[in-house]
Amino acid sequence: RQNNGKMKECDFEFLAGYSDLIQYLSIFKSTAIEESLCSEFASQLTSDETQNKLKDYSLFSTLKNANLYQNGLYDEFEKVLGQNLKSENCFSSKELLEKNRTNAFDSVVIK
Repeated sequence: RQNNGKMKECDFEFLAGYSDLIQYLSIFKSTAIEESLCSEFASQLTSDETQNKLKDYSLFSTLKNANLYQNGLYDEFEKVLGQNLKSENCFSSKELLEKNRTNAFDSVVIK
């Protein structure tokens, strides 16, 4: 969207210390060959080589100080994401997730 000029009318404020830009990788044990292939895939996905190519897809790296972006909106995002971040644990209990959702909503909605 940014490359197509469709975000020019938008204003952004970055939430330092928090990110929901998280992906989880899981490797389930089954046969030895499947576990080996899954481990190889996870290793390739998280390798420095792959992480440094993420700019080509407008994604962010897990590497500290990757500095994939040099200017613009993505550069600002990357600087914030480079700080110590907290993220919701998708494996938390349903009750905790609901409580956190409610607290987050209540903190931004003017009543």
